Amino acid sequence: MTATLVSIPSSPWSIRAKLALDVMGIELSVVTYVPTLSTPWLRWKLRRPVGPLTLPVLLWDGPPLTDSMDIVRWGCERSECPLIEPDTLGAVTHWAAVAERLLAAGRIRTTHRVLGDPKALGESLPPAVRQLGVLGLAAGRREAKRLLRKYGDGSGAAAQAARMRAELRVITEALGGRATMLEGFSYADIVLATALSFVKPHSSHPLGPAARVCWSADELAEEFVELVAWRDQVYAELERRRWR
Repeated sequence: MTATLVSIPSSPWSIRAKLALDVMGIELSVVTYVPTLSTPWLRWKLRRPVGPLTLPVLLWDGPPLTDSMDIVRWGCERSECPLIEPDTLGAVTHWAAVAERLLAAGRIRTTHRVLGDPKALGESLPPAVRQLGVLGLAAGRREAKRLLRKYGDGSGAAAQAARMRAELRVITEALGGRATMLEGFSYADIVLATALSFVKPHSSHPLGPAARVCWSADELAEEFVELVAWRDQVYAELERRRWR
């Protein structure tokens, strides 16, 4: 069977997996996951009638893969230009964990902000749900509140921004002005670049204008302007590698 990546187009977790597979030349189909509407189908595919679901998911001839790192390592095994080498796995795993902490804080901060902005909430809905009008917005609020229950710790947007700042300082210090986090371009660069989605979404990030404002942390983007510029260079390098 052709491998299928089940993803949410605006999710940094999905974006980083898709970018990595693309640049490694892995051919696959992509299916957009719509919360609630796609859940029964995905549970059937995963043979998981209950329990949490996380995206992205890779469906292929073997057992489904439900973690971005596992999906990218699967792609590395099939690519002539893998983004993770055996001797860089430990370092890449470390930076993936840093990116995860940054994204986790950013997700909660952004969800709080989107909940308070009906226009941003509407833009965040899948088209099929958005067409339901008031009912769609109600479904979006339920989903946002579910995310806060699932991932939140009771603290607000300000506390999450402080956690983001701490991780951004770690990344900046380790990068030290270099073009890549490790000796050469690797998946570490992709996970860290996409982790800045909740600081200042990249221009290619599929977001409406109101949602983009809610995702953006202007104070952090100004404080870490050089890191944001580095992120843009990583995206430019990805584009160059896709077409070489």
